[in-house]
Amino acid sequence: MAILTAIIAAAKIWDAVGDLIMGIIVDNTRSRWGKLRPWLLFMPVPAAILSGPQLARLHGCQAHATAQGWSGP
Repeated sequence: MAILTAIIAAAKIWDAVGDLIMGIIVDNTRSRWGKLRPWLLFMPVPAAILSGPQLARLHGCQAHATAQGWSGP
């Protein structure tokens, strides 16, 4: 139980630090679309590309994911 508590606490701390850093980045953004809108419009594509390998288990050239969800080992 202590390990689970430590993992959750570390995740909360990481989230708090990440939120602070992203808040500073957004506050310092100057564009014709405002402060936050460029991040909302342009960041989903790189985020999807970077998170894709985390969601796919590759075997040769095929990903083992089904329409119903993950088809783990």
